[in-house]
Amino acid sequence: MNEVQNWKQWQPVDELLEQVLAAAPPRVSIHPLSKLQANLFRHCCWSAVITAGYLLALLLTPYWQVRGGLLAAAVFNGVIIGKGWLLYRELTHIRLADANLLQLLRQFSDKCRQWEKLQYRLAVIVYPLAIAAGYLLGGVLATGLPLPYLLRQPLFGGGLPVTVLLLSGAGFFFARRLFHRQFGQYLQQLEADEKSLRFEV
Repeated sequence: MNEVQNWKQWQPVDELLEQVLAAAPPRVSIHPLSKLQANLFRHCCWSAVITAGYLLALLLTPYWQVRGGLLAAAVFNGVIIGKGWLLYRELTHIRLADANLLQLLRQFSDKCRQWEKLQYRLAVIVYPLAIAAGYLLGGVLATGLPLPYLLRQPLFGGGLPVTVLLLSGAGFFFARRLFHRQFGQYLQQLEADEKSLRFEV
């Protein structure tokens, strides 16, 4: 019985291990960083493909009304791709062992939030133009009639502002949902890691 009690009371302590653990950098989950990196890369690739489609359609259509909307959408995507690629490159250089990890995470999180706000601001302008271009191009392709003639038709001309208004609102709503699904939830995890690091420092 004494031997059992002595065994329970025996608690070996490795002083060297305790010193190493105490000196180690704060732990941050790799999951949000890896998901953000993968989603940023995927987002840039798909946006580049969509932008190439816009440019191809822009070259093929003879109507300036359609070209204007497609060009606005292509420029919008180009700005978002450029900013997103810079964020991706910056994220690849962040290491959990960095001495200034807290500052790097805070800067990256702030830039992501600025990137999000930029998308929403541009979307307010670009979405209506792009939707109008799609509506006009779709009408021409579906009917085979020239655009000036279609615009003189009450049904087609009256449907343009209604379609732009409804689809712009729906597009903005789904864009916010999609951003939260791809980036927002992981940014929240990253910001939670920042807070835990701030308390530990």
